[in-house]
Amino acid sequence: IGVFLGIESFGKESLKDANKRQNKADQYKAAVAEIRKRGIAVMAGFIAGFDSDDYSAIVAMSDRLMEIGVDVPFLSIMTPFKGTSLYEKLKQEDRILEERGWNYYNGYNVAFQPRNLSPAELLQAHRQLWRRSFSPKHSLKRIARSLRLRRGAFLLVLFMNAFYCLKRLRGNYPVDMSKRKETSSPLQEFPPSIVNRQVASPG
Repeated sequence: IGVFLGIESFGKESLKDANKRQNKADQYKAAVAEIRKRGIAVMAGFIAGFDSDDYSAIVAMSDRLMEIGVDVPFLSIMTPFKGTSLYEKLKQEDRILEERGWNYYNGYNVAFQPRNLSPAELLQAHRQLWRRSFSPKHSLKRIARSLRLRRGAFLLVLFMNAFYCLKRLRGNYPVDMSKRKETSSPLQEFPPSIVNRQVASPG
């Protein structure tokens, strides 16, 4: 009923940074149309916070998402998990915000220093992108055009867009962790949720 595409960005430099050189932004619309023509819903992931991103480019993604015909967008903030090449790169550039704990490593908060924005500006741009993408206007348009899809695909699009639009109308946006009490540092070997467990041997 649906397929997920890791599109990530519309910018060429951003796609290089994400090792998505095979992604061609000028082919997104045609690729999405080919999938939808078969009655399949298109879910797609997009990331804000690449080095080439600025405030206006992030917010403008909401309109470009509508243009290429994505049925359900998933919008996240770049997250440098320890052990990844992204983490190592940002660590070498002294751009990891070491004072920010695991609460920031959820895809909706900023755990590093962006190149063209402050952490607060990146967070604000992402929240504005989120609000615009799940506005009643955009949500209803995605639902309406999904009527041509298979029944299961339509129900998926209906549920996901209605769910996120309702969250938006209620002001239930992704949580800003800077307004919450800090937990642990992401530079620990393991997150605090992982504990040692002893397993009794059979005998």
